[in-house]
Amino acid sequence: MADKPFIRTICRPFAHAWEHALRSGREFKTEHWLKRASDGVDQWHLSRIAPMKDAASNVVKWFGTDTDSEEQKQAKANAESASRASALDLALASGMKKSAGKP
Repeated sequence: MADKPFIRTICRPFAHAWEHALRSGREFKTEHWLKRASDGVDQWHLSRIAPMKDAASNVVKWFGTDTDSEEQKQAKANAESASRASALDLALASGMKKSAGKP
């Protein structure tokens, strides 16, 4: 296992997407967890898989990539959290101004 940095965890959405791609012969992409073999840490990955077809449109090979998207997911979550906090701050400030103007 030392030569393989990641081991795939059981992920139903990934399995369903892959099964659909195999049946339909269409490419797919999905986000899922991979568990790092060295320490067991789960991280988000984006998988893209595309078929290579012959002249008769028969799938002859599949090509795919797994991209570590953990940092991107974390950055997005942090940005969304900051946006919600800013909106709450603005709402509170607006409410304070309105109530300050009333006798």
